[in-house]
Amino acid sequence: MFDFSQYAEEIRNTTPALVDRAFLPEGTHIVKIEKSIPKVSQKTGNKLIILELSILASSDKSITPETPAKHFFSLSGVPEWKKAENLKYMKTLLLAVGGGRDASANLITTAYTDETSTILVGQIVKVIATTKVSQKGKEFVAYDFLKVDDRTREQMGKQKEEGKTDVNVAEGWAEAEGWGNTDVAETKTDDDIPF
Repeated sequence: MFDFSQYAEEIRNTTPALVDRAFLPEGTHIVKIEKSIPKVSQKTGNKLIILELSILASSDKSITPETPAKHFFSLSGVPEWKKAENLKYMKTLLLAVGGGRDASANLITTAYTDETSTILVGQIVKVIATTKVSQKGKEFVAYDFLKVDDRTREQMGKQKEEGKTDVNVAEGWAEAEGWGNTDVAETKTDDDIPF
């Protein structure tokens, strides 16, 4: 036996290991936002907002419920058009969780930087990730952040109560075309992509 207490202070001051999270793949996903983390990249110095997510259901049948995922918004170190696109995505996400079209700067700051705030953290949203081709022939992934409708929430709750784990295929509710509200809060066009 050895004196483990000598390591206690080091452990207390160590940053915990992060859960390995893949980026959201192409498809339609119902996700729970677990964290919103403002970060400055150690490699590039770029300012980012990182969303840690849990995929609750997906049109991708290979994804199991509660699969960890991530999404990030670059706010510096990218071309101005990319920053503007990310700001649009961030506003659309706030609208999807009921943040309101006229949210104050303080509310927006709290939503994206305060890990204890429930404006984003704990919210469930639908994310549609679609690969598109720009006018100049370059592929990119476009995202839609949508409110999860009451019907979908009720169905997910029923399945959880019934102990169903494969919410991707149960009773057909999670088919890509049949996921309730598909109204996009803010519309965008491929014309906004300059590449």
